[in-house]
Amino acid sequence: MTALSADIDVARKEGGLQSYPVTAGEIIYKGAMVGIDADGYLNAMGTTLALRFVGIAAEKKDNASGLDAALSCKVYTAGVFLLTATSIAQTMVGQPMFCTDDQTMDDTGTNYQYCGVLVEYVSATSGWVDIGKERPLRGIGADLQILTDTDGKNVRINSRDFTATSGEHSMIQSKPNVSVGGTTGITAIEVSPRFATGIAGSKIVGFFSNPILKGAAGGNLSSAMRCYEGKLESDSGSTRTLAEAYVLHCMNALHGTVTTGPYAICVDAAGGNVAWSAFAKLADEAGLASDTGTPGACTGATGWIKVIIGTATRYIPLASSVS
Repeated sequence: MTALSADIDVARKEGGLQSYPVTAGEIIYKGAMVGIDADGYLNAMGTTLALRFVGIAAEKKDNASGLDAALSCKVYTAGVFLLTATSIAQTMVGQPMFCTDDQTMDDTGTNYQYCGVLVEYVSATSGWVDIGKERPLRGIGADLQILTDTDGKNVRINSRDFTATSGEHSMIQSKPNVSVGGTTGITAIEVSPRFATGIAGSKIVGFFSNPILKGAAGGNLSSAMRCYEGKLESDSGSTRTLAEAYVLHCMNALHGTVTTGPYAICVDAAGGNVAWSAFAKLADEAGLASDTGTPGACTGATGWIKVIIGTATRYIPLASSVS
């Protein structure tokens, strides 16, 4: 195809009204909130199907005994509608609303069925909703939810090709700032995958980091390749007091039976053609480790690693060679 070199007539439809094929076995009533299923057919919104909301049915269509697309239904895809609510409040004006069935909306959703923004509060069970308004990325008095509409899909942020030939790219950045004193705490990122009560599964991983160099040759790195990098920092000259400081803090709150472990650290054998160089690389620093000195009366030791067990300071002796 090539760019235009002359005028053409482009077919168009009037905005706000669209016809959709109805799914097999479905009855859609006039005034129902409706959505599209994974196969592209129209359904009444409900609590058991993950549907993409498209609007309000402008007519009734009874396809109870018909096949997919045997009938089509006209749908209002834009406008402000007075909808029944489960339980809303004046404070929710401006917030996203979700379908709970084909005639009821609420400020929380089932199967991620966003239906519009509440623009006017009438009562706890009624409000005007702008169904054509894009879901706001920032709610008022509510958590921001970014949810996929089907299992197996994920939320992708900056998963694209970068073509800059210099500088460094930070793909995801979270820098919350506490600006009022008090007793508050702050966690920049919280990850808590879970299995519901009684549900079996394969594995559960809280965080997975997997830097990859693609291709068999070329594209060498002039600096480091790291799965995880942690840094504790405070301004130069700071006199502030911290109760604790860790780059990595491990806790174990498991109950039941664990076949292998738990371990604070588990290192597997190398999986490529490059063997591990050592278990750890430590700085030669008095509070950490040293390559000189003989801890206690340990014969043959030529260095040590300092650890604290409970409240007692202990030293792991090191040897300069093995035999």
